[in-house]
Amino acid sequence: MFGLATFSILINTIFTVIFVVGVLSTQPHEIGRHIGLLPAIFSDFYQTYAPLYSVSFIISYLVTWFATVTVLHSHSNRLGRARFWALALLPLLYIVGEFHPLILPVLAQYRISDPVTFTIIYTLIFSLIRIVGAIFFGIGFWSMAGKIQQKSLKSFLNISAYGLILIFVTNQAIVLLNTLFPPLGLITACFVGLSSFLLLVGTYSAAVSVSNDVKIRKAIRNSIEKESELIGDIGDAELDMELRAKVFSMMDKLSRRLQEDTQVESSLTDEDIKDYTTKVIQEVIRRKVSK
Repeated sequence: MFGLATFSILINTIFTVIFVVGVLSTQPHEIGRHIGLLPAIFSDFYQTYAPLYSVSFIISYLVTWFATVTVLHSHSNRLGRARFWALALLPLLYIVGEFHPLILPVLAQYRISDPVTFTIIYTLIFSLIRIVGAIFFGIGFWSMAGKIQQKSLKSFLNISAYGLILIFVTNQAIVLLNTLFPPLGLITACFVGLSSFLLLVGTYSAAVSVSNDVKIRKAIRNSIEKESELIGDIGDAELDMELRAKVFSMMDKLSRRLQEDTQVESSLTDEDIKDYTTKVIQEVIRRKVSK
């Protein structure tokens, strides 16, 4: 589900780049002296890509929210269902901000009576909700990392959490179209590259680490299956120790080779390998006894 969320974020980022660069490329190359803000000049290009940007952002936001809620749903019993869903639904209020043309007419009376205060409060509310939503998405990765003992995999998931938080906080290039000068949101938008890099490195490294773990476990099982004739005498401790030493030596070499090939350390420790070896040997023994 987080893979789908990452893919939807990628699609939204592509539409954002095309949209923002396309609109800015049609603006004047030079800006002279002026009083107040200088708004952008919108063409048919804006009318075409504005809906695509909004739809792709809403989809990426909802998919990421759904993935996070699914991961965190196990905490609903501890927090209480009402409190959990109240906290979980709060980030969705930011989606309402994508429908400004429908919201602003409803609040027209307050907007006309005190436009400065209304603008400040309106902007602060949706900015804070965006940050709350980003942190909520990061908590999903932190929750998974908290249940994992391996330090390397835990670190990769934590990096993914920071990247996911930053990418939703910094994805504000659309703000550049509000005013040509001053370029509000430019500094924030510059961090999209860093946030995307953190999300990519964290997610990719976590996936490779888990893949290496699967390969090592599979190799342990295959090795013991091939050497199962050594487990003829269940009470022979010497054969058991010999088999364990042989398997452990092979897995140590395999772990080193996988780390060299992928540049990612396996999350399995020596104790994990020993424990899994013991479980597979016991499984083989039970199978022989049943026969």
